[in-house]
Amino acid sequence: MHHFQNAEDLGLEQETLFEENIYPYCSPQLAESMTFDSPEQLLNCWLIDFHSASFSWEQWFVHANVSAKREGIQWMEVSTFDMATNAVVAGHGTCLATESISADFVERGLLVKPFNIGLNPGIRYSVISVPSSS
Repeated sequence: MHHFQNAEDLGLEQETLFEENIYPYCSPQLAESMTFDSPEQLLNCWLIDFHSASFSWEQWFVHANVSAKREGIQWMEVSTFDMATNAVVAGHGTCLATESISADFVERGLLVKPFNIGLNPGIRYSVISVPSSS
């Protein structure tokens, strides 16, 4: 777990531009075969995690009021978001993503959002600047 100093600690100014929620995504085929009606069902799928993510399935399940214990759940860890989406598009499970990242895949009919439960704040986009020394 990396610990990054706050921008404020370094004498920088941080301004949040916008925040994006995190949603689960899976292939339309998986959604069809699982006929999802409760978030608990995601525990029966492979959960695909990518290392660089600043959010986790654990956080999403807490937000969705699902008690998830890591034992007994099938996890697949991949190193990049591309690898995660490739696995999901191929029908191997579900991954967490923001709408802006997955919009293209959803438009092309490769991914669907089985639950409209967004983890918030999922990703925060901010600008860090050095205060003007006037």
